[in-house]
Order: sequence, then C-alpha cells, then structure tokens
Amino acid sequence: MFQGFCKDTSDFLWDLMFNNERAWFQENKERFERVLNKPFRALAADTVDCLKLRHPELDFSLHISRIYRDARRLFGRGPFKDHMWFSVGYAIEGWHEGPALWFEIGASEYSYGVGFFDATASQMEAFRRSIDANPARFERIAKNIEAAGNFRIFGPEYKRPKGDRGELIN
Repeated sequence: MFQGFCKDTSDFLWDLMFNNERAWFQENKERFERVLNKPFRALAADTVDCLKLRHPELDFSLHISRIYRDARRLFGRGPFKDHMWFSVGYAIEGWHEGPALWFEIGASEYSYGVGFFDATASQMEAFRRSIDANPARFERIAKNIEAAGNFRIFGPEYKRPKGDRGELIN
C-alpha cells in the first residue's frame, strides 16, 4: 500500500542527476529501492486496484518505467533516468495506441494526466474529424479544462501542418 514519498525521494533523484554513474548507483541501490522504487510501485499498484474497483468490467494494464536508460539511447547522458513514470491503459494488444493514464516523478516536479502514447494515423484522423465537425465545442472544453487550473492541454505539433484550425486546435 502506498504510504507516500519522503523528502529523500526528491533528494535521491537530485543526487542521481549529479552522480549518474554506475558506481554511485550501486552504492545507493538500497536507497533507490527504499525511497523511490518501492513507494513508486506501490502507488502504481494502488492506482490500478482503484481503477479495477471502480470499473471491474475493464481489464487494465500497468507499465512502469525502468530506472535504467536504454544503452542505445544514452546520447551523452548517464546510464540512469532521473525520473520514473507509470501508465495504465487497457490490457489489449497495441496498448500503446490507446488512451492511458500516466504519472511521472522527477527531482523537482511530478506530473500526471491522460493521453495517447503512440496514436495511430487513423486515430488522429478520427480525432481531427470530430474537432472539425464542431470546433467551438472542442475549444469550449479545452478552455474549461485549463480554466480549472489543474490541467493543461499539450502535445507535439503535427509533423505536417493540417491547416489553420485556430490557436487551441493547431
């Protein structure tokens, strides 16, 4: 059961940012398990359990990031990530194409939300058709979400412009 994060969780992540080396991590592995990995995994498990309790008819899938960077993608960075994330989506083949809830924690911030990890072209086309059918509705929803102050709408720009659909839609 998730008991919360402690002050040392943030301290550990800061220390990792400045000491991102295998030797340092090996010396601090027990600390990593105690202050970050164990509570983080408990939060992820409790999140899935809560969703299953509220929606027993759905099958959820949990994905938790690893602390280790993929060696093929180091690009001059250390071997460890300075943040962790988990996502909860539907337990289906191609889970990364569907909507998912996510939570991420880093040294100085955390974030959470809902979105697509890797939407397909056909999903995005269906989304654009829905917006085009009633852009005022989409803008009203987007403004209400952001006015509430708890969430913001963001994402990557289209690789190829789809025409001017207004500030909130582009």
